[in-house]
Amino acid sequence: MSEKEYDAIILGAGLGGLLAGSLLVRRGLKVLIISQGERTGQLGYRSQDYLFEPMGGLLTDLQEGGGPHRALGELGLSSEIVPLEPGLQVIFPNQRLSLYSREDRFWREISREFPDDLIGLRELSGVMARLEEALSHLRSLTESGEKGRTLERRPLHAWVTLFPYWRKTLASALEAYALGPESRLFMNALMSFFGGPDPQPSLIFGAILWGLLRRGFYGYKGGLLQMATALEKAFLEGGGRMQFQTPVTGMDLRRKREVRVQTNDEEFQAHYLAVEREHQAYPQASCLLERRWWRRKKRGHLALKEKAFSLLLGVKEEVLPSEMREHLLIFGDRPTSQPGKDLTFLSLSPPGDVSRAPQGHRAMAATVFLSLNDIKASGDDEHWQGAWAEELLERLEDFIPSLSRYLDYLGVLVTEIPETGGRRDWASPSKIACARMGLDTFASKRPCPHLFFLDDHAIPGGRGLYSLLPALRVAEAIR
Repeated sequence: MSEKEYDAIILGAGLGGLLAGSLLVRRGLKVLIISQGERTGQLGYRSQDYLFEPMGGLLTDLQEGGGPHRALGELGLSSEIVPLEPGLQVIFPNQRLSLYSREDRFWREISREFPDDLIGLRELSGVMARLEEALSHLRSLTESGEKGRTLERRPLHAWVTLFPYWRKTLASALEAYALGPESRLFMNALMSFFGGPDPQPSLIFGAILWGLLRRGFYGYKGGLLQMATALEKAFLEGGGRMQFQTPVTGMDLRRKREVRVQTNDEEFQAHYLAVEREHQAYPQASCLLERRWWRRKKRGHLALKEKAFSLLLGVKEEVLPSEMREHLLIFGDRPTSQPGKDLTFLSLSPPGDVSRAPQGHRAMAATVFLSLNDIKASGDDEHWQGAWAEELLERLEDFIPSLSRYLDYLGVLVTEIPETGGRRDWASPSKIACARMGLDTFASKRPCPHLFFLDDHAIPGGRGLYSLLPALRVAEAIR
């Protein structure tokens, strides 16, 4: 095999691409990872002695004994996984919820904050649990080695459960169960962060998110950037090769036994190709499949719909409330100056973790999501960034009095959030369900068995919550 020939090529150096590559090289395969970024895992920002994770940095589906947990154990990383209890706090003027994975503690919090809606929430929770169970049954077929043929062998009882709810929205379900405005605000806050910009999320989507909340969240000691660095080390020690700042200019999927990838300077060929959804080549791979199979028009290009604006703060430990541990906070104290932007998402480093902040300090990132129209309307970059930094710091001081007196570091990070194809491409119920449960991971149901899609986001099109299940499925399917 020449230097230009590989068993597998992975486009994207996020958590999914790195885990799949590390598992493949351990089996003796020759693997190349091509990244358009400057570094491994575009997950955070390092400045001075601080490591920031602006958009949450939570992991899911890492229950002990599960597939992703065992895969990390093979690489010697499972000991660094930390269960987070509670995994999430939601804070509003009149409510403060800590979300636990334990059943009794979870419902104790819900009953304390929403006593009038408890019966309706339990009934809605039962419906979403049945939907999640049906989706999990479909997923189990792909995990047992069916290589994506799940949609060709549809278990009847699972699809019978899903069908009546396939087109229902979460908003209609909240209304049907007569939930009050505070309960709706709570659900909408979760959807706003984890679900992306879709104004009408489906009930299937809600069931997926509810299942994630119930199974609990996990962190990695030192943060996800630290995890990406450890996966990169395992990949390179296993004999893998990486190329950074390498744009992909073309792909050839027409051959039966190989795929070809062109960059500005070189052409590579491999038996298999795996593409992370946020990589610039993902729309091209999708469209090549569609043109060959469905004969549809090209669906579009990689569009930028939002920017994540994060205020990065290094603060002294003493200023933070004692209950702030390592978890994400969602809070809405008052409306911001932009319409509909009344939520702030706060990501915190764990106390005493010197790999993220100096001893006695914490790394904090407060994030809001702005549409490009909001940004264009607010003038030049320096003006809108300065205005939002002042806005966020003021909101944080409402929540943490005298915060500015304890600042050790203050910075700003603006991250572009891409969206593939049309707005409804990932947001349709079928896309959400199939992508989350791994049912579209394998392209073998179309005439290109060499192509796989990776997505390390637990919810397609979402953010802040990561899953390693798709990477594990890809690694198990490539022989």
